[in-house]
Amino acid sequence: MESKRSPRYVKLVRSFTRQWLAFFGANTLTTAITVHLIEKYAAQRKKDTCRTKKTQISNATVNRDLSALKHMLHKAERWGSVEVSPGRRVDLLKDDSTVRTDYFTADQIRLLVERAENDRNQRRNHFNDWPEFIVLDVNTGLRCQKILIPGVFGHRLAIRSCAYPQ
Repeated sequence: MESKRSPRYVKLVRSFTRQWLAFFGANTLTTAITVHLIEKYAAQRKKDTCRTKKTQISNATVNRDLSALKHMLHKAERWGSVEVSPGRRVDLLKDDSTVRTDYFTADQIRLLVERAENDRNQRRNHFNDWPEFIVLDVNTGLRCQKILIPGVFGHRLAIRSCAYPQ
């Protein structure tokens, strides 16, 4: 898992695993985990409080936890450890997350581009087109993965003609 996943995801799944072990017990076999037990776990998890905000954990957080658990149980099914994964019949909670949209002001964009240009002049990084990259993103709203598709914008970003908002 660690070779194919980001370190952040691995850390998250490890924290989930500790919670699963605390709830199901370290000696519980995968064959003993039922749909009812997983739903009880989700209900118990929903009652937990967030460490940082001290509020009730959101459905989206519980869904991430359940998705990881379901994935592990599907793997156990593929590897022959369980006949049928109980995770197949568990529904995720209704998504209650809100879309977070932050917009930069013109001054923030200008400062960001200036700092990127200063960084380029002070240090030769493996990627020196940050100012152009930022300006392209501001003008188009493209995400990083879309901008970096090979062949779309050529090998180097040649977008110096774009301007940030005045």
